[in-house]
Amino acid sequence: MVKKLLFICEEIDLALKQRLDQFTLQGIETHALVLPEFTIYRNWEEEVIEVESPPNFLDKIGKFQTNFKEKKILESLESYDSINIYKCSTLCAPLLDNICKISKSYFLTIQNENIEKSRLITKLFDNSFCMIFNTQSDLVEFEKKFGYDEKTFVIKNANHIFSIIDKLFKEKIENFKKYLNLDKDKNLIYCDLGGDIQTQINFINDLERLPKDLLKKSTFLFDLSYSSLVDKEQLIEYLQEKSFDFLMPDSLLSDEYKAMFFTISQMSIVLPTSIPYNTLYPSLYSKSHVYSYGECIKKDDIFVDTFENFASSLTRNTHSNELTNELKEKNREIMTKTYHPDVSLENYMEILKIL
Repeated sequence: MVKKLLFICEEIDLALKQRLDQFTLQGIETHALVLPEFTIYRNWEEEVIEVESPPNFLDKIGKFQTNFKEKKILESLESYDSINIYKCSTLCAPLLDNICKISKSYFLTIQNENIEKSRLITKLFDNSFCMIFNTQSDLVEFEKKFGYDEKTFVIKNANHIFSIIDKLFKEKIENFKKYLNLDKDKNLIYCDLGGDIQTQINFINDLERLPKDLLKKSTFLFDLSYSSLVDKEQLIEYLQEKSFDFLMPDSLLSDEYKAMFFTISQMSIVLPTSIPYNTLYPSLYSKSHVYSYGECIKKDDIFVDTFENFASSLTRNTHSNELTNELKEKNREIMTKTYHPDVSLENYMEILKIL
């Protein structure tokens, strides 16, 4: 079992930050080396590594100068049980000998990298314990290019909002409605306003065209977190001219606030121009009846209704009938197996147990 793990990366993105926190909570001593910045983080304590200057004849050749410093940094590190080369295969391929001196094993996380075939890359892949991909499409593309069909795994990036939704599910929904000053008898509908401005405006106009009696019974919760500042200002001004009831925070939503929106919404409307990770997946996980505005969403066996059915669902209350509730429960199960942080961590831990 791995007790001390090093991530080598070009930057610490959100997915890696979450992974570092998760492994630390599991009792694994976890460090991250941001190689281009010559910086290592040990339990989030930052240290810039000072290395000696390269010989004069290398000083004029930038590429060799960098490789010299990177190798010296690796030589200065203590040993690790394993190393994860995180989305920087091309950067680390020339450094493989140095990497292997500080750990007996390493594995790769590969995502959207423009990797060219070379002797060094082949050696890096051949000697790795395994290769992890965040999406099935990344894996398929990699296999077509490099021919590997073994020691490859797909572990999708966990959605950390799910964990917050779990905590909120234990609270009474009425408390959140009271906190947000919402009418407890109205339909609460989460509305994703990500993507291009024209689609957003068309969507708002189509909401206003809904039957007046339905609008009176509904409050729309608008999330502008993923809109640009210019678009946000335009949308705020545009919405204030509308007659239907809505809630729209002036500032950026915190993760806790977003999770609250998802938790209290019986229905959600998502736009096809939005990133599913941000809006669709949390809506499905919170067992909201999800409608797609625009193109139909068909993926991973999930149930997503169409916006054309939205008004009739409100009228007949089919968004909460027995069949729909079964489909929403299935959506949650699929999201749990695919994107829940606990499941993602379990998949990684299985790999670390046998490294």
